[in-house]
Amino acid sequence: TPLASGTAGTGGMGEWSDAFTSFESEDFNVLGIPVDDLSVKQLAVAFTKRLREDEGRKFQTVLYNHPQADYEGVISLKNSVVTSDGVTVDPIFLLWEIAAMEAAANINQSLTYATIPNAVDVTPKYTQSQIIDALQNGELVLTATNGQVRIEQDINTLTTFTTDRSRAYRKNRVIRTLDSIANDLKTNFDENFIGKVNNDADGRNLLKAATISYLDTLQGLGAIQNFDSQNDIEVLPGNDIESVIINLGIQPTDSMEKIYMTITVR
Repeated sequence: TPLASGTAGTGGMGEWSDAFTSFESEDFNVLGIPVDDLSVKQLAVAFTKRLREDEGRKFQTVLYNHPQADYEGVISLKNSVVTSDGVTVDPIFLLWEIAAMEAAANINQSLTYATIPNAVDVTPKYTQSQIIDALQNGELVLTATNGQVRIEQDINTLTTFTTDRSRAYRKNRVIRTLDSIANDLKTNFDENFIGKVNNDADGRNLLKAATISYLDTLQGLGAIQNFDSQNDIEVLPGNDIESVIINLGIQPTDSMEKIYMTITVR
């Protein structure tokens, strides 16, 4: 969206705080913060965690060189590209394109090995061992092969794994799926159920049927797998007279990225 009638700010912390306050009233899937100021990046991480964890606002934030976030809601771009006309792109400017690609990715799509348009090389270049270290460190690193630049692996910064946040949570496709389910079910509830449907057995069955229909669609798209509408969902009355609880079991689908072969020579 073109902006008009504005003035350039100084980029101080006060202005960034005001910006994040303004962002809070908007709906978006991906937020790109094109700065290399540690304080601003820390503020962005805190903002992302608060909205995701406390406000139920599911989105991801793309930063440059900030893998220490260690959080599935934050993506850290490590390096940049050289374009076909020889321009070396500052990673802060490339961050916009990475954020746009993440925002445009479908719920059943991974950006692993996706190509960066008009890019022919990366800067800086890394050795294979450095690339592996970067991936293990939770960094989104770009590599170049045969004149094409690709996202080596579509991952976020999560590197501390627990029973609640497994290794699957480091994959952005998985997070896109989980975030879409949370956002879409909330939108459906807001538009079709709040204040319109009785909170009785019949009303909860309507909500359950709508949720099952949505999840069957996702399964048809390959975004989730092994969903069993008989055993993986229950819709129950909540503690309050107007509240309802959905308990849901979901298995997101990921893309093929690794192959292991056992070859017997006879």
